[in-house]
Amino acid sequence: MRIVPILLFCICSTIVISYAQSTNVAFPFNMNNHYKGMAPKPFSIMHTRLYANINLNQSVLNGTEWLTLHNNFYTQDSLCLNAKEMTVQSVQLVKADSSLVPLQFQYRDNQAIVYFPKPIDNQNPFTLVISYTKQCIPVKPSEARKHLPEVGLFFMYDAKDSSQVAEAFTQGEPQSNSYWIPTIDEPNQKSTQEFYLTVPKNFQSLSNGFLANQSYPTDSTRTDYWKMDLPNAPYLFFFIVGHFYVYTDTPYNGKPITYWVPDEYASTAKDIFGLTPTMISCYSKLLGIQFPWNKYAQVVGLSIPLFGAMENTTAVLHSDKSLQNKRQLLDDNFWEPVIAHELFHHWFGDLVTCRDWADIMVNESFAAYGEYLWYRYQYGEAVADDQILLKQKEQVARNIRYIDTLELVNHRYKDPSFVFGRNTYCEGPLILHILHTYVGDSAFFASLHDYLQTNAFGFGTATLLKQSFEKVTGMDLDWFWNEWLHRSGHPVLSVRYNYDSAQKLVTMIVEQKGHKKHEEQADYADQDMHKEHHHRHAKPYILPFNIDIYANNKVQRFPIWVNHRRDSFAFQVSSKPDLVNFDADKAVSLLADIKQNKSLSEYVFQYEHAPTFLDKAEAINYCAQMNDPVANQVLTQALQDQSPEIRSFAINHIKDTFLADATNRSVIIEIAKHELVKKIRAEALAILAKNKPNKDLESLFEKAVNDSSYSVAGAGLLGLHAVNPKKAKALVPKLKLDAQGALLRAITMIEALNDREALAKKIIDKKK
Repeated sequence: MRIVPILLFCICSTIVISYAQSTNVAFPFNMNNHYKGMAPKPFSIMHTRLYANINLNQSVLNGTEWLTLHNNFYTQDSLCLNAKEMTVQSVQLVKADSSLVPLQFQYRDNQAIVYFPKPIDNQNPFTLVISYTKQCIPVKPSEARKHLPEVGLFFMYDAKDSSQVAEAFTQGEPQSNSYWIPTIDEPNQKSTQEFYLTVPKNFQSLSNGFLANQSYPTDSTRTDYWKMDLPNAPYLFFFIVGHFYVYTDTPYNGKPITYWVPDEYASTAKDIFGLTPTMISCYSKLLGIQFPWNKYAQVVGLSIPLFGAMENTTAVLHSDKSLQNKRQLLDDNFWEPVIAHELFHHWFGDLVTCRDWADIMVNESFAAYGEYLWYRYQYGEAVADDQILLKQKEQVARNIRYIDTLELVNHRYKDPSFVFGRNTYCEGPLILHILHTYVGDSAFFASLHDYLQTNAFGFGTATLLKQSFEKVTGMDLDWFWNEWLHRSGHPVLSVRYNYDSAQKLVTMIVEQKGHKKHEEQADYADQDMHKEHHHRHAKPYILPFNIDIYANNKVQRFPIWVNHRRDSFAFQVSSKPDLVNFDADKAVSLLADIKQNKSLSEYVFQYEHAPTFLDKAEAINYCAQMNDPVANQVLTQALQDQSPEIRSFAINHIKDTFLADATNRSVIIEIAKHELVKKIRAEALAILAKNKPNKDLESLFEKAVNDSSYSVAGAGLLGLHAVNPKKAKALVPKLKLDAQGALLRAITMIEALNDREALAKKIIDKKK
């Protein structure tokens, strides 16, 4: 699941844990009051067959479910199924001769507790037939969030007609599908499935697997038979019923690829989702495992509360935020990372599923890192670093007080919704990038291949992931898992170095400084946890670094390990270095605070000679803090760099002091006039608009307002409002007829300013 914007928590659901009462062994949920591990698993679901009549007019699902299970070991006399807020009419056992035997059951605490006439052993699978009804309350798309967290099945009114239900869809993660289908709602269950969905015949349905058959039981209804012949977890079960335009793209290895969108977006469905076949090819090549499922459909729902998209196996559900018109797409397809994220889940999350919610990083952190892998594959490392890694780093920095209190693999949480936080979505992929950098490209993907192949259609954990990496690389990686996955906080380093010309040595001192532990943010259950948290923060990190030293027109690389409070190193170098590039790969720097005694001249050299985008970005960021002619020359050079990513990064980091110089200001004006990349042109216009623009820029802003790009038009409108508010206000009514994205935000901002001005005038007039 991709949260857009990334939220601390996804949909919450009441957590009702399934466990069976045994004649031999009890299955408690938790080993103690704090630790949460794998849910007990006395039974395994093997197959789920559902006959569901979905009545949109009455917002009700009438279901008959055939649930095939296997007792895993201990003899059981009862079974507990999650069946939240539904009416269960009957439970029957299928006998060997296919006859049905009614079973006694109790419904309490959102569970159906089924009692067997005699204890069930582990010799043979058995099948239950459960008849039930799920009654829902239809909601308006704009009010869907009010009905969270406990929904699972949404009946949505038409946004334009609140008397008609236009759509029904499900949302299962983490444990909400049991609001519409009785099941054992845990990630450590997997089942093949058959869904017979009876819907109004003028509506379409989409579900997991492939459409095997259609029939017409009445003149007004149609039954769609969706078959999923590979096992997947209950939280990935899905269906949607509505009206869609379906675009059929080029199949991948004969497997259908389709995009389901509202009719009015038929012309841009391909533009929004059309890179999907290339993405599937990318991931299949990188992982060495072909896309394992029988189709790939992406559908846009009317209103998806709280989250951006959900990786339901073979049928990804996207929020309507994904919908963009031709003009919006001139800037870029801002939904592309989400599309990549949900697709990568079909290996990490769907093919191999986290065994328990504490190990959600093997689903979500990998999907977030899949965004980087796609951008690197398609656009190159600079774009991937800029668009994915730095944005994830910024999210970590903004939420460090929260993130520093949590381990990435966190077994202590109130309910599963709490594991879907920024540590999972932002810190996790950066940790994977550090691992990727440390073991190397080939070993990284070989290890992922082994993990997926070993655990395919089963369950994964951080420990199983480590076993695959150790198997492939031959390394002991306990230290890495302990430092990054099982420890909260982040490294804080001070790095000092100098050159001894007599001995021709670069000497370096690296100190680990410790940091504020943000203990007031942690929810400690007892004093022992408090002490453990403090102890883990107090320990120095074990960190590998590469040091690149540039001297005599050459670069030498020196690998080092930092693992004490204070470490010292010496490197033989024939002459004074032009640059000592600490953490030359810039991987650890994504999560560590590193302060260095690097000089301005070294940063200038780094910008001009170090190879990566992250090197140049670090140098630009340093120079932007300096009110210095030499630093300004670097910024000017960066603003005119051949790389759009460098130009964009530079323009977003310059300060007011840079613009105070007339020459520097003219550089920004030229970008605002002639830059071909719409996003960068908009950024230049926005900076000019914020910095007390002169009247001589009015024509520039006015021209920008009429640009085909929403971002350029929006920045131009704000600039025009700054120099000529009356003219800008006069343009608003016409611009509102076609306003999305940045232009819509600019209009909203101007209208809010106008409202405040009108209110202030009214108050003044009243006082008079």
